[in-house]
Amino acid sequence: MAKRFVEIPSSGKVSVAMPGEERTWTQTFLFQSTDEMTVHEVFADALVPNPGDRSLEKPAFVCRNVDVQPVPQSKYAWHVNVKWSTRHVLDDPDEETSATRQWFRITRQSSVRTAGIYRDGAAIWSATNLAADGTVTWPPTADIGGTKVDANGQPKQKRIAQQTIDVSILWDRSRDVGGDMSGNAVDIYPDPDQGFWDEYIGTRNEEAFLGWGIGMVTYVGTTMNQAPDEWVVITHKFIADEWQHLEQRAVPNAAGQVILLPGATWIGNQVRQAQTVAWYQPYNSLKDFADLFDWRPGLMESIDTAFPSW
Repeated sequence: MAKRFVEIPSSGKVSVAMPGEERTWTQTFLFQSTDEMTVHEVFADALVPNPGDRSLEKPAFVCRNVDVQPVPQSKYAWHVNVKWSTRHVLDDPDEETSATRQWFRITRQSSVRTAGIYRDGAAIWSATNLAADGTVTWPPTADIGGTKVDANGQPKQKRIAQQTIDVSILWDRSRDVGGDMSGNAVDIYPDPDQGFWDEYIGTRNEEAFLGWGIGMVTYVGTTMNQAPDEWVVITHKFIADEWQHLEQRAVPNAAGQVILLPGATWIGNQVRQAQTVAWYQPYNSLKDFADLFDWRPGLMESIDTAFPSW
């Protein structure tokens, strides 16, 4: 059975949307056959795209809707309207790597944590006690100095400013994992189901990140929300801390007890205070958090660079 499936000249119609929204592309084809066929047979024919198929001409676009209508006065011809769409932001929809401004959303929420401190004052931030990125050695090798502020081994309570940061991005699960429509491997795209991001959990930033200095931001994990289509919204979660997540801990004796010595006099009463105090860093490993995003060309640039408003 001889068949033809050709696009009608000047049928293409493109609607460009904002980043993260659907960009649509509509085509009209003429389907011809030498035999009589029903509309259902035309729709099921291998030449006609099905919803969910990718365009071989422009692989970034996915078929969303197919409409088949007989050509008037003909038993052997049908008009096939195909609507394609994509959320990729592309200069050239034929090229996956030509993305410019990617969609993302950043949500920030301020909070505080309560930290027990034994020492206060500028001396505790001495370069001899702390690396610039907040990395410290444990077990400790030296006292941090500063002014003693504990009483009988009970530390003073201090509020440390924090900021919770959520960075949401779009993930195309039919495109970013496994391969493209031609069967070519797409190795540059990590698979979230294979734990690509797990190695970042509990690490801090080795480069300035989202307006925070080195060592101040910790990666705490990822959430994934399935969209109705092939897109997934992935949210990377971070906590920024003005003390680089550092904690003060009193060094104990062999029995595990805090070593106390006579200390300051408070309102006529002398209190005992911890003899030796050291910094403790619960997140000592450092990572480049840009790697969480730069697997997609243009994504990290979109996050870091201010663009004209829409």
